[in-house]
Amino acid sequence: MTTIDLVLPFALPPPELARDLLHQLKMPALATLLARGSLNWRRADPYSRLLPHQEWLMQHADPELARSGLAATAMAALGLAPAAGKWFVLHPASLHIARDHLVLTDLRQVRLDEMEARALFEAAQPLFEEAGRELLYGSAGLWFMRADDWDALETSSPDSAAGHNIDIWMPRGTGERAWRKLHNEVQMTWHSLALNHLREMSGRRPVNALWCWDAGPASAPAAPTYDHAISLLDAFLPVSPPSAMASLPELIAKGGRSLAVVDTMTSSALAGDWGDWIGAMQQAEQQWFAPLLQALAAGKVDKAGLVLTDSDRLAHGECGRMALKKFWVKPSLAGLAESPPG
Repeated sequence: MTTIDLVLPFALPPPELARDLLHQLKMPALATLLARGSLNWRRADPYSRLLPHQEWLMQHADPELARSGLAATAMAALGLAPAAGKWFVLHPASLHIARDHLVLTDLRQVRLDEMEARALFEAAQPLFEEAGRELLYGSAGLWFMRADDWDALETSSPDSAAGHNIDIWMPRGTGERAWRKLHNEVQMTWHSLALNHLREMSGRRPVNALWCWDAGPASAPAAPTYDHAISLLDAFLPVSPPSAMASLPELIAKGGRSLAVVDTMTSSALAGDWGDWIGAMQQAEQQWFAPLLQALAAGKVDKAGLVLTDSDRLAHGECGRMALKKFWVKPSLAGLAESPPG
């Protein structure tokens, strides 16, 4: 049996804009999958420091991610083999002032090149060594820090915090004060670098902060276990390790149960660029929904699953081959405008 599940972060339009946005979408394949399948809604945990799709993936996607946590999984993807211990993900970040508070810029907008990243890393590394923290370079926007005694530190994903007052999203608990002290020292060091002045002169955002976090390990990872999970780290890391995104035909050829993360709407949704969001949705229609519907109709796929989210809602739908025979059910995107109860 061949099953394909697609996870689509920020594929749900904001309720207040849903009617207008859906009117502009031309997505007959998605409309058919939604209308003739099932769609179950839930609202996210208001106290979670992860986005709804990230919570779902921690529970359902990959047992290794749930057991090991995000930092260990990302380091393995980069070919790093660090010593055992508690590791956190670090992202060079940009904070900007909004009225009376600081706001985290979407990390995708930082656009840090390799030379700049190395200069920032080398300036920060002595401060971490002095604090007794191992700092490891992964890629330009993806570093790692070991802090075994901060195992209980509560952290937030950068996409959860992007565009918001950072105060409520900063690390909390054991190690909080030590992290703030270390972070302040890094900020002061970076402030004096010519690199940031040059970035601002060229119209780019300064790199004036580090975002520290880790997702997991999950408290109760659960099945189903997928035979193939593609682009999983893209759902967690705004700057992910390089990975080749598999096409739908490749997943179908593999057989079994496959999951693919299609993370093409997040950046435009976080920026409120709904014209770009419409374009990303239309691209997903051509690359994923239309071929998936065709594969279902041809019997190459037995069941298709969709996990569609925004910042506080998740809709999980399924459509099997038999459901396509409901010719009397008119294709519709109206399901995307619904909301969970409560």
